[in-house]
Amino acid sequence: MFERTHLACLATLPDGYPFADMMAAAAGAGFEEFAAWLLSLDRGREELGSLDAVKATMDQHGLRVSVLELLHAWAVGEPTAIAEELAVVQHFAEVFDPDVVLAAALVPELHAHAVAALKAHCQALAPRKVALEFLPFTGVPSLAAALALRDEVDEPNLGLVIDSWHFARAGFEYELLEQLPGEWVYFVQLNDADREPWADPIAETMGGRLRPGEGAVDWPRFIGILEAKQLSCPIGSEQYSDAVKNLPLDVACRYLHDSVQAIITDPSSQPGQNR
Repeated sequence: MFERTHLACLATLPDGYPFADMMAAAAGAGFEEFAAWLLSLDRGREELGSLDAVKATMDQHGLRVSVLELLHAWAVGEPTAIAEELAVVQHFAEVFDPDVVLAAALVPELHAHAVAALKAHCQALAPRKVALEFLPFTGVPSLAAALALRDEVDEPNLGLVIDSWHFARAGFEYELLEQLPGEWVYFVQLNDADREPWADPIAETMGGRLRPGEGAVDWPRFIGILEAKQLSCPIGSEQYSDAVKNLPLDVACRYLHDSVQAIITDPSSQPGQNR
């Protein structure tokens, strides 16, 4: 079994609630860790007055930022933007002390200097881990592409994120996932994908992800592969869903938490009808 399965993506919680209420609801549902976007934490700072106050509120509820998101300017290649983004990430990392900083390409093609830029980020953030995420509509579209880029960067603190929605939309590279060393997996995000992709992949990934077990992922196989790796990294929910966003806060938090626990406990479960 997995060691850490109580991770939530902060940005998937319903909007419009006071930050302290969000923390109380997340903790009450059973979450212990967050993958947190800079933007989500910055919204907390606007409300509470400082990043230190944001962290103190998290501490009060026994929560921490394990994964800090997101480095993406490295893929574009504009030196000023790369330096500015890294400085901001380093500042947030000093406050929240995450285990992992997430890096991803948000553009269709990588800039010629992307490898060098990502390598420099890994060196600047060491010994903290940097987790590379593949997204099927970007310049790092698959697990195979992420592994190739990791080899090019060749830094010991660069690993991977395994997100089941991106894994599905990248073509279900189960055999390659089986071969992936467990120590290269820095965290795992669980959600499901419609059996038929939407016409707009951005709209689907940001608002149409399904509960694990309701879509196209072969969960017994997927969970079985990951369990065999004896992962000690954080594992949890990243279900970007307009429907979840419209739930009451406490209901949404329990739903997201319990969805992950259910699929880990019984990967063959089917909690709802496939859309």
